[in-house]
Amino acid sequence: MCLLLGSVLTLNARALEFYVSPAGSDTAAGTKERPFATLDQARDAVRAARAERHAAEPATIWLEAGTY
Repeated sequence: MCLLLGSVLTLNARALEFYVSPAGSDTAAGTKERPFATLDQARDAVRAARAERHAAEPATIWLEAGTY
């Protein structure tokens, strides 16, 4: 049971998360506080992070409300 819980926590800690907002900027970091403006930039950030870490870990892109 401890091994299973440890595996789940490790997966969650490694997951990539980026944020996109119509009020964001593609020069921002893609965090909740400093979101990207476009999905293209979020996609590129996921690809870059995976290449840097040499792993295809899970990624979540959060979309803030608004008109894109």
